Amino acid sequence: HAAAETTGGQASGGSSETGRHRTYKITYPSTRPPTSVIETSVLLEMGVRGGADPHESMPITSLLGETLSATIADSRRYDDLTIFNIEVLHPARTLLEKLDNVHGIALQLVDDPDHDVPYRSGRHFYDIYELLATDRVLKWLQDRDQMLVVVNNIAEISQRYFVGTTTTTRPHDGYGASPVFDPTSAASAKAKRAYESTMPELYFGTGELPTWDQILERIANHAGLL
Repeated sequence: HAAAETTGGQASGGSSETGRHRTYKITYPSTRPPTSVIETSVLLEMGVRGGADPHESMPITSLLGETLSATIADSRRYDDLTIFNIEVLHPARTLLEKLDNVHGIALQLVDDPDHDVPYRSGRHFYDIYELLATDRVLKWLQDRDQMLVVVNNIAEISQRYFVGTTTTTRPHDGYGASPVFDPTSAASAKAKRAYESTMPELYFGTGELPTWDQILERIANHAGLL
């Protein structure tokens, strides 16, 4: 609360479960009104969100530091502009967790046709599309043994820490065989609506936002790795 207030913000408690998780919503003064997609607050989530492997050490710098390094002769003199290393998840883990998430949504849609895709989940499909264009992700997926270890670990963590949620099993032919990626399925049609209704507002890239058909095409092209 104190940290938020020193910068003009306000923190309000969200949900919590002792030993499991706690959330806080931090609201700051904004120059624009909130929308259904982009709120004028930051949701701070503390708790288990997934496993720690595979991970790697990566150099991190701030956006400000990246900009000022081009104008300041020796930006390393300033601690807050110094590049430092931090252990982060390998993006292949992120890909598999997102694939598991959207496959779980698809199974809910199959079981309950009245169920809908949460609109906030539309962003996962863009992330999946981009992650499948990353060379080190594709290279990592080629080791099938390590890939299956992570898939099993995702299932174990879901069962242990997220009791009550739908537990999914990777399709026999891989995540590419999920109904959510079948263009003829109702699940895919609903996922498409969620994607197209949210991503245009969230996308700040310089190129064209990928279409739903382009996403399905990339999934199909790499189905053998998924």
